[in-house]
Amino acid sequence: MIKTKLKMWALLLLMLIAMPVMADDFNSQRMDFRDESIYFMITTRFYDGDPKNNVLCWDNKQCQIDTGDPCWRGDFQGVIDKLDYIKALGFTAIWITPVVQNASGYDYHGYHAMDFTHVDCRYQSGDGSKSGDVMFQELIDKAHAKGIKIILDIVLNHTGNFGEENLCKEFKRNAKLRNQAEIEACMIPNSDVLGSDYLTILGKDQYQRRLALMKNTDGQNHDIHNYWHHTANNWNWDFP
Repeated sequence: MIKTKLKMWALLLLMLIAMPVMADDFNSQRMDFRDESIYFMITTRFYDGDPKNNVLCWDNKQCQIDTGDPCWRGDFQGVIDKLDYIKALGFTAIWITPVVQNASGYDYHGYHAMDFTHVDCRYQSGDGSKSGDVMFQELIDKAHAKGIKIILDIVLNHTGNFGEENLCKEFKRNAKLRNQAEIEACMIPNSDVLGSDYLTILGKDQYQRRLALMKNTDGQNHDIHNYWHHTANNWNWDFP
């Protein structure tokens, strides 16, 4: 009887000692997602924290120049600068638009993925090689330090029409910031899949050639792994 009671007391003591440790695990710090107060933003249109990384979109560049409003203007530094403001409004989490490398004429919204494995350089300050560069991890760390969560908008049901780096590589991307406003400077066609004449054909024909490699619109099976939905013509939302 005494041995049994001693064992019970020993077990209780171990539980009491372990409780503070258990309380510090990841799950114990989580709250129901429905209890979060979430601030949604299109990062590039929120706040310009670093004017040095402002970049025009390829399309309609003159309008962006005339208005002094490059589409790629807001950035991670801008979000960091406004963390106290967002917290003061009562928000506990920030839902930011996709951060992956994008590619289209107007891709500032982040929903035209070209490479799901890399953060788009236009959100960041520098390339991480110099002191003072503001990278994605710094935004996460500084938000967490203020008790604010970062929610990632991850869109996996579509890409942009320029292919995707690991699923259908149509271009090599030159990620130097100064080249991003010029499609000729940052998008180098993969002639093995797009053809050696790609740059000489009309823009509408270039689009159709890019699309065919993903959606087999030319009647040939280019997408042998079925990464993309192949119903491209007369498509509607009722299709599975």
